[in-house]
Amino acid sequence: MTTLLREFLKFRAAGFRSLEAFRAAKTCLTFRRLESAGLVRLRAEAEEENYFSVYGEPEGYEGINGRRVSAEQEREEICRTLDRDGLWYCVAEFHDGTDWQVADSIGMCMGYRDPLSPLENCYVPDLMASAVDKAEELLSEREELAAFCEEVTA
Repeated sequence: MTTLLREFLKFRAAGFRSLEAFRAAKTCLTFRRLESAGLVRLRAEAEEENYFSVYGEPEGYEGINGRRVSAEQEREEICRTLDRDGLWYCVAEFHDGTDWQVADSIGMCMGYRDPLSPLENCYVPDLMASAVDKAEELLSEREELAAFCEEVTA
C-alpha cells in the first residue's frame, strides 16, 4: 500500500469526502517533506479573544429528535468544551531564508483535542496548503535566480 493511499484512507476514516481526502493526503505528504527540510511549520497559540465576546451569547437550539437546548445549556456545553480543549489560533508559516512568515491562519478553533491535526481540524489541510504554496513559490524563485546567475556568469 502506498504512502498516499494510507494517508488518503486516514482522511476517509475521519469523514472526509473522497476528493477532499485525496487533496488533504497529497497536501500533508508535501507539507511533511517541506517541514523536515525546515521550510514550513504549523503553530497553535492560545486564542487571546474571548469566545463569547466574538460570537456573543448563545441563543439555544433544537437538537436531534426535536430536543430543545436552552441558551444556558448551550453556554454550559461551550464552556465544557473550552475548558477541556481550549480555544486556539492556528498558524501556518514558511521560512523565507531569514525569518518565518505567516502563510495563513485561523482563530477561534475549539473542540479539537489537537488543534493542529489535519484529521481532527478540517481547516488544517488548507493552512498546510497555503504554507506549501508559499514555500514552493519561494523555491521556484530561488531556482530561477540561480539559473539566471549561472547564465549571466557563463
